Amino acid sequence: MELMILVERPNVSLKNNLSKLEKYFEVSNYDYSIEDDGNNIYFFILNIVNYNEVELLNNKLHELNFEVLEIIVDNVKNKVKSLNSEDENNITNDDLNSDIFFNSKIVMKQLSKLVKTVDFNMRRYLVSPKKISDHIVTLTSEIYMEYNDKNNVTYKVGDIVECNFGVHLSGELSGGRVPCVIIKINNKKRPYIVPITKKTSYINGKGYLKFKNKQDLEYEHNESLYKEGTLLLELGQYINPKRVNKVLGYVYEDFFIKIKKELARVYEFEENNKKYINNNIDTEDVKLKAEEYVYNKFEAEIDNINKDQSMENIVVDFLNCIGFKTNETLIVDLFVYAISNDIYKKKDLIENYSKKINIKGYLISNNISKEVNKWLLNNLDIKEKYYKFSIISLIKLFKNNIVS
Repeated sequence: MELMILVERPNVSLKNNLSKLEKYFEVSNYDYSIEDDGNNIYFFILNIVNYNEVELLNNKLHELNFEVLEIIVDNVKNKVKSLNSEDENNITNDDLNSDIFFNSKIVMKQLSKLVKTVDFNMRRYLVSPKKISDHIVTLTSEIYMEYNDKNNVTYKVGDIVECNFGVHLSGELSGGRVPCVIIKINNKKRPYIVPITKKTSYINGKGYLKFKNKQDLEYEHNESLYKEGTLLLELGQYINPKRVNKVLGYVYEDFFIKIKKELARVYEFEENNKKYINNNIDTEDVKLKAEEYVYNKFEAEIDNINKDQSMENIVVDFLNCIGFKTNETLIVDLFVYAISNDIYKKKDLIENYSKKINIKGYLISNNISKEVNKWLLNNLDIKEKYYKFSIISLIKLFKNNIVS
């Protein structure tokens, strides 16, 4: 028999319990695989002999603190093992196109497109397997949430709840278990939430509201969840109630009033409309290229850089004068490589530089993005005007105003 067991992801000792369960599977000679979507865990077992074994497994899961949500026997069409095992290199087109997978031509057509899209982006743009996997897990999780009945969580305005958003486009709200404050519930029972991050460093300015646990809010079941954190007011949105996993706590009344006032200040829709109608928007900065805007901001410092030194030292001085503090020698090397080889497209630069130093392109790209984002958090005006700002803009600025 084939068996699928769906359990709620436990809050404690997950790694230890999973290890114990895998040992139990191995001792029992089960052919199995495990899928964790960040909210629930799926166990697929292919060689169950009888229903007594199902009962024994059920008891074992309870013993290890796994709350069983659903058990399906016989009708499991399982391909998860081959996709997660050490034999993943042996997956064939027949595996992906088999009737055992789906009988719907429409679904198979879209699955085929998905596989081709994944393959193209991993090969052409060097996207990491982890990032691709996160998007696929999101798709799986949202299909499950949409079409499977789920016990509704009871919550009210002012509660802190845990939500499952999955992974989406850069800059959008993402995460498997995101704490959020419920600000309003509309007549369709959809909550308007504001997400919380535990980060407090590098986060300042309009759109962010910091808090302290026990002073502004309270976590009922896990007091150490966040001792402090930040509300991301600009990422507030209405969500489907099915995204809510559980209630974590609540905010105090005074702080809730402060949140609503800050939200009104952040969005200022009426004021923005007036500016638009009166044509008073300052469009001069919008027309500027990113590198021109940054140069204007740091013009005095950049013009005073000593150009009679090695290229590496000039780059270091340049980064220091714009406040780009980093311990990554990779950044300096990348500047020098780009200038020396006259490469000013990010994709081409990463691709060629990765071959030179023999490091995966996505690892280089991730490190660079991390450092640039840290710098942007101290230059929020640049971040707001140029949401696709990248290291290339700084390299172009360097080339046009220092090297030329």
